Amino acid sequence: AGPMEGAPVFDAIGTHQELHDALERSKKYIGPQIAAQQAAMDTNDEAGVVDSKTKLLVAIGVVALTRCQDCVSLHIPKLIAAGATKAEIMEAAAVAISFGGGPTMAFVCTVIEPACDQFATAAEGVKGGGSLFE
Repeated sequence: AGPMEGAPVFDAIGTHQELHDALERSKKYIGPQIAAQQAAMDTNDEAGVVDSKTKLLVAIGVVALTRCQDCVSLHIPKLIAAGATKAEIMEAAAVAISFGGGPTMAFVCTVIEPACDQFATAAEGVKGGGSLFE
């Protein structure tokens, strides 16, 4: 048994639900700001000259650099829905390591990597329709 056996793993799906709940509660106070940010993210995700999947892969690199766990919980499901593989997600996130060094590398390995597995497993459970989080 290694020293990391049994160590906590980032709970991407739980984080996604917590963020969703917090945003819903906070709309009472900062609803216009939340709506504007969500609209901006939706616009950025839309295909233009650059296709949507590529934009989302760029975004996961930025997420890795900023080490935002909530952002991981929002963007990994979008990447999976866009057809990105775990290998593509990890390689895109790894670009940020050149800019963020060891802390970014640790984030990619301890947050993004398990999130890929957790959301891929969740997506398998809803194949044939529906959302990951209905």
